[in-house]
Amino acid sequence: MAVRALVIDDEKIVRERLAGMLLALGYEVAKAASARQGLWLLESESYDLALTDASLPELDGWVVARIVRVRWPGVRVLLVTGDGESVELTGESAKLIDGVIRQPFTLKHIAATLDGALRHSVVSAAGMS
Repeated sequence: MAVRALVIDDEKIVRERLAGMLLALGYEVAKAASARQGLWLLESESYDLALTDASLPELDGWVVARIVRVRWPGVRVLLVTGDGESVELTGESAKLIDGVIRQPFTLKHIAATLDGALRHSVVSAAGMS
């Protein structure tokens, strides 16, 4: 059975690129253009992973991660950050997310981050163009 992933990002180009990479890695992928749409999909379907943009409008990725941890504790959460955004994986943040994907990202780094997250260790994928 394939691993099911949900990509939550308001930027279509990032959402589509992540989804394409996940498909290339053999994951089943659903996409959401907002936090609310992503949470609705999590409510209605079963997912193994949620990849959420850190800076979503309305509800940011940290809020999404908190909600996921409470409502769907078995879902691994990866935070997607833009250039220059710093994420410290200590204290509460390390409990909320299972990995960080920094843009720009590559297929190799996405694969390594997902592998680590699915094995339950916190990892980070720093993109290399």
